Order: sequence, then structure tokens, then C-alpha cells
Amino acid sequence: MNFYIQCSSIIVFLINTSCTLLQVKLQSKDANPFDTHYRVMVAFFAVLLVHAILLATQIKLRHAIFGKISLLAGALASILLLIILVPPVGWFSLVLWVICFVTVAHAWHQQLYDLLYEATPQIFNLLGTMMNRRVLEPQNQQSAV
Repeated sequence: MNFYIQCSSIIVFLINTSCTLLQVKLQSKDANPFDTHYRVMVAFFAVLLVHAILLATQIKLRHAIFGKISLLAGALASILLLIILVPPVGWFSLVLWVICFVTVAHAWHQQLYDLLYEATPQIFNLLGTMMNRRVLEPQNQQSAV
């Protein structure tokens, strides 16, 4: 099995366990996590979405950088839930994650630059194709009527 998928399954297990513990922690209170920790929850869902998209991209394109970034995003999602559950441990973990992220970003900056340099024309071509289809679709619909 792919290393990134194995690590991602561990991250999903941690997130699932943290969500269960969060339900237990807040079951006796009338508030939900969105009332008490709105920004953390919004960040959690955004980072979780990034994790899922990058993992799927890594599986499809077999580019290791997507898997590595996906693991960082998944770890951050776990840490964000830990901030709600046990704030001192969560904030300490976040500081460690930031240090790890800066170290990794410094090591990968050339790979990321090369990837963006290669992908930019393809992205613009894709966007151009999408825009042309949207421009042509209304004209085709009007001529059909």
C-alpha cells in the first residue's frame, strides 16, 4: 500500500477519534464547537478539504509533493481538533507543526517552484477552455430555441 495512504489512514483515525472525544466533551453543554471555537472549526474543515483533494491528486498523478503536502494538511487538521480538546497540548503541537512546516517548505521550495512553473500553462489552458465553453453554451442554447 502507498506510504501516503497509510499515513492518511492514521490521520483519519486521529480525526475520527478526536471528533468522538469532542462530542463527549461537549455533550453536557448547550454549545457546539462552532459556537465556542468558530475560527478553529472553519480552519479545520478547510484544511481537511485540502488534505482530501491533495491526497486524491497524489493518487491520480503520482507526484510525491502532493502526498507530502496532504500529510501536512491532515496533521494540521488533527492539531486543530486537539486545540479544542486540550488547548495547551494543541497549541504546543501547533508550534511544532509550524516549525516542521517552515523546515519542509524551505527544503521543497525548488520542487514547488518547478511544479508551479510546469503547471501554470496547463491551468491557464484549462481555465481558457472552461471560459470558452461557458461563452459558447448560451449561444448554442439560443440557436436551438
